[in-house]
Amino acid sequence: MITQTRKRRIKLYKDRLNILLDLAQTINEDHSIDDLLSEFEILLREELDVGKVLVYTCSEGVWRNLLNSGVTSEEVAGIDVARDLLKYQGIENITLSPPDNLKGFDAIIPLFHRFKAIGYVLIGDVDEDFQGISPTIKHMKLIQIISNLIIVFVENKRMHNALLEQEAMKKELELASRIQNQLIPGREDLPQHKNISIHTIYQPHLGVGGITTILLSFPGIPLGFVWLMSPARGFQRLCSCPISRRLSVRCFPLG
Repeated sequence: MITQTRKRRIKLYKDRLNILLDLAQTINEDHSIDDLLSEFEILLREELDVGKVLVYTCSEGVWRNLLNSGVTSEEVAGIDVARDLLKYQGIENITLSPPDNLKGFDAIIPLFHRFKAIGYVLIGDVDEDFQGISPTIKHMKLIQIISNLIIVFVENKRMHNALLEQEAMKKELELASRIQNQLIPGREDLPQHKNISIHTIYQPHLGVGGITTILLSFPGIPLGFVWLMSPARGFQRLCSCPISRRLSVRCFPLG
């Protein structure tokens, strides 16, 4: 015979599974970071009855506030992650003896990836006179699981967006490099003289910009060098001028 207590427990487990399934579906649908954080806030505040939520995440060594709900700006300003949170290595219930800067919160949930802290979640109840088990205590492990999923998704999303930006920049540089190579003067574009032999070599820096070396051979002088510094910015404007005007040359005879 299934008791009422067991029925309630089964219902609680089903509710938690449904919450995780809904969250997984939201993540798979590849929503924006803002949309996912909004869903996260609604889930904590309305589904789990958590009154106060404060989430910090670390990206490239910098801690920043990812989400705050039900928390005053004064409370946020008074918290320093390095000073107040990094010392916590496990879930901590601070209801009875909260640190001065963390008053109003009931629990600290650290989030780790490969033994490195990647986030901290602070949760608290608004109704201090709530009778029964506090929602923050009852759902603490579930909130930890959800928070881990959210923060990992956010960081993966940022890394993906950064990769897309790098790919776009790479394509732009490749196009700029092809255009720039067409603007470099060839031998046929340089002044011709029966006593002077001129050749050009172009060495780009990171694909765009660089140094153009012009090799000259004079009667009685083995070799001379002329360098033209070609920064990427304004390169097309530079090379559209007549060569006699755009070259500021320095010659170094050898031999």
